[in-house]
Amino acid sequence: GKRIEVTLYLGAGAYICGEETALLESLEGKRGIPRLKPPFPATHGLYGMPTVVNNVETLCAVVPIIQDGGEAYKALGTEKSSGTKIFSLSGQVRRPGNYEVEFGKVTLHELVYDIGGGPLDGREIKGVIPGGSSVPILAADNLDIPLRLRISAGGGDPCLDLA
Repeated sequence: GKRIEVTLYLGAGAYICGEETALLESLEGKRGIPRLKPPFPATHGLYGMPTVVNNVETLCAVVPIIQDGGEAYKALGTEKSSGTKIFSLSGQVRRPGNYEVEFGKVTLHELVYDIGGGPLDGREIKGVIPGGSSVPILAADNLDIPLRLRISAGGGDPCLDLA
């Protein structure tokens, strides 16, 4: 295989730096504020050079697709929700961490209790936030939901199907 050099930088940690041009500004030592677009990073990115910005989860998915092929990756999960997803489990659980699971094959309850080991001694799970700040808190008795994607017929970004 080919060898590539990867450099990691510790960022400022601001939420806005999740936006690709704000991230580039931060990497250039500036305040992490989004740039006006166009131009886009693909032509004028880091230090004005063409730049590809991907999140780590996307890069993690590329490896098995390259190694085993797209059809093998698509066979993971379910017919309507294929592939894998990396979930970050944190809080008062026995085994916090990042876990990659097949879509639709694991419930939120299994992620928290079987994979994450359940709550620490003397603690109880009262609720789970299965996404960012825009996702509702799910009560502990409502966790038997398969972790799968929902893609809106009208377009838009895929999201966790919590129905």
